[in-house]
Amino acid sequence: MEGAVTPITGKPLLVRSMAQFSKIVVDKVTSLDGEQHNVMFISNNSGWLQKAVWSGDDGGRIIEELQLFKNPQPIRFLELSSRRGQLYSATRTAVAQLSVRDCSRYTSCADCLIARDPYCGWNRLKGLCAAVAGASNFSMIQNLIDGDATMCPSSHCNVKADYRHPPHS
Repeated sequence: MEGAVTPITGKPLLVRSMAQFSKIVVDKVTSLDGEQHNVMFISNNSGWLQKAVWSGDDGGRIIEELQLFKNPQPIRFLELSSRRGQLYSATRTAVAQLSVRDCSRYTSCADCLIARDPYCGWNRLKGLCAAVAGASNFSMIQNLIDGDATMCPSSHCNVKADYRHPPHS
């Protein structure tokens, strides 16, 4: 415990200037294409949680940042239940539970794909962003490489229609 622990890649997985991280947990997630992704949940001393993914191709990138507690304070406890898909955290005075597979915040197909969240994909049948765990490639769309939203059905692209010119038949 006296020496530094270096990543197996030989370089940091995620670099963030002016951030003082306090806790980290990592989940292995299988995407629709069968690839494994390391999703990191990292807390800092001001009570924020960062959800980041590490890919050998493009390194680490932050998917989202969440303020878990109303009053910013250091997170002292961070625990992940991969089986239940839940993240538990606590400060000295508060406790929070968060679903790691909550894809509902992505309200359009474009938002869902651009986020490049390994937990989420666009459900073609239901027309919403949902967890990909146990889903098939037939019912879901996911693009973690570049977040290309052109894969989206035209009715769910979140593109404003021009109603002055009717579509051609």
